[in-house]
Amino acid sequence: MISVVCVAQGNYEGRVVDYVERLHDMVRRNLEAGFAGRFVVLTDRPADFAALAGVECQALPDGLTGWWAKMALFEPKRFARGERVWYFDLDTAITGSLEPLFAYPGAFGLLEDVYRPGGYQSSIMSFLAGMPLVDSIWEEWQAHGRPKPLGGDQAVLETFWREWLPQRIGGAPYGPDFLQALYPGRLRSYKVDCVWGVPERTAVVFFHGQPRPHEITTGWVPMVWAVGGGSAAELVKVGTVAQDQVLANVADALTHGYDELASSDPHERLAVICGGGPSLTDQRFQIAALQGGGAMVFSTNQADAHLRVAGITANFHVMLDARRQLAEWVNPGGAKLYASICDPTVLARGAAAGKLGIWHPITDGIETIAPAGAMLIGGGSTVGLRAMALAFAMGFRRLALFGFDSCYQGDVHHAYAQPLNDGEKVLDCIVAGKRFKAAPWMASQAQDFRELATLLIAQGCEITVHGEGMIAAMADAMSRGTETLTFDGIAWPAHDVAERRVVARGLKDLESYIGRCKERRTAVQAGGNVGLFAKALAKSFRTVYTFEPDALNWQCLDLNVSESNVVKRHCALANAPGVAGIAREVGACGASAIAQGDEFEVITIDSLKLGAVDLLQLDIEGYELFALQGAEATIRRCAPLIVVELKGLGRRYGYEDSAVHEFLTHLGYARIGVAHRDVIYERTAS
Repeated sequence: MISVVCVAQGNYEGRVVDYVERLHDMVRRNLEAGFAGRFVVLTDRPADFAALAGVECQALPDGLTGWWAKMALFEPKRFARGERVWYFDLDTAITGSLEPLFAYPGAFGLLEDVYRPGGYQSSIMSFLAGMPLVDSIWEEWQAHGRPKPLGGDQAVLETFWREWLPQRIGGAPYGPDFLQALYPGRLRSYKVDCVWGVPERTAVVFFHGQPRPHEITTGWVPMVWAVGGGSAAELVKVGTVAQDQVLANVADALTHGYDELASSDPHERLAVICGGGPSLTDQRFQIAALQGGGAMVFSTNQADAHLRVAGITANFHVMLDARRQLAEWVNPGGAKLYASICDPTVLARGAAAGKLGIWHPITDGIETIAPAGAMLIGGGSTVGLRAMALAFAMGFRRLALFGFDSCYQGDVHHAYAQPLNDGEKVLDCIVAGKRFKAAPWMASQAQDFRELATLLIAQGCEITVHGEGMIAAMADAMSRGTETLTFDGIAWPAHDVAERRVVARGLKDLESYIGRCKERRTAVQAGGNVGLFAKALAKSFRTVYTFEPDALNWQCLDLNVSESNVVKRHCALANAPGVAGIAREVGACGASAIAQGDEFEVITIDSLKLGAVDLLQLDIEGYELFALQGAEATIRRCAPLIVVELKGLGRRYGYEDSAVHEFLTHLGYARIGVAHRDVIYERTAS
């Protein structure tokens, strides 16, 4: 028999019953024959679940709170010997059939940490209960005094497998199964894989850090994470053709002697690149005029036929998709630039209809098939973005984009009929103060455009986006460098392409060390960036002080942070009051640094005269030592847990990381751990 188990300790922000009920419903509706096993919640509040039919409650042992409540899963005699247990965190979304996963035969499986290859992630686990291996997890934890290391229960499991178990059995260390390796594509991270949609074959989406499922109000999550909701099959992001078939297409393409695209030297000719957005219809006259003046027109997918209606034959027709149906989009005349992943029928028809040149897109596994030294083309999630990268490879440094809307016009999603997109889900997106309606793939394309355009501009490209769509608004905001973009409710500086990639990891690190705080009255955090750290801390601390000097970051922080227990300050921290300027790094809103100037106020933490500080977290690009010096009295009085990012940036101000260590050691602190480049210090001496 299979038992599906979750842990509900505390009231989970007043949503504990709601979370359990939704998980129970998602499990039941994603098993083909229904759920014949048990659904068990380990809880300290059994009365809360009395009205939930089909939910069995078991009491948690005394003293297990927070992360550590999960350790009760391994308590001997908790479940019958040999009983198959599948554990899911409460904030898990079941998006497809669980049948393949529930056939797992192993003794113990869990997730591999998405940010730490080889690390353990315990959001989802499966094991045979009552067996000596599983019982010994609890026994060893008890024998070692129930340690509570940074990293929570996951750190305990790593210690068990790598230290305690080898000592116990007198053998070489070995580990549990990683479930993602056994079931590729079935278990995915929301932040890494599923923000804009759910890839094909996904059965379970696990959440870590923020946001939690109830905080996501648009896109696929509210439809799936609900009692009586559906599967996410209709929200597949990509996956029209299996990856093994994609690579087989590449291998076949290399047997026909097709010309392969080679890079060209830069030149001044204009590339007019045409996507399929609704605005393309009204832009065709201008496109024809540019082509008549010597510009080279690149059409994509069905935009090629739409241009021909207006008498425009593109100089190059670009296609990327591996589906055979795209053969219908091949028209006579003009050169064909088709990806090597295209179906053999598409390539053959392209070769017959005009001069064909193939190119190799970056995709999983292509490096094992493409010829040595072949040029691989990246650029983003859609054919229009790849066409931009292609034009760059062909030497074009002036790009004019038409039909690059990435949004609806009214209820219209393309310049031509494309039933595939009829009825798709839409998101509300705000760019430069303008609101747009966009499908998840459109929002993803807009984000990818921002990154690609930043890279191309850095390489000397001039990019003009025509029309009034979301990408045009984004390009305008990027050019002015003073606007914000809002996606999924979070405002970001328009120029940023780097911070969003790393902030999720930082928020996860935050979770790993706030458990070390003896009390959670006040947290002081800098730099505030766009406010996501302050928002996360506000869930755990009575009061949060956050500081951000950069004007555009501050604008975003002020928009994003509405929590009443957060005190927001547009200033910097140092060892003396004054004024300072900012040195900004293009493309990375998290890398701004203090410089000469008078853009903003500089204060000391001591000047705030805070009565209690339980956490002091500083990530201020090399200015950490000065902020600590300006907090010395507060540190001596309050003995907060201190977390500082140390990556050698103090050299720009004349000190090494060791100076921070020496300063804190002098105040009675010892280094107790690290979380990537954040170093954690705790007061050990008075």
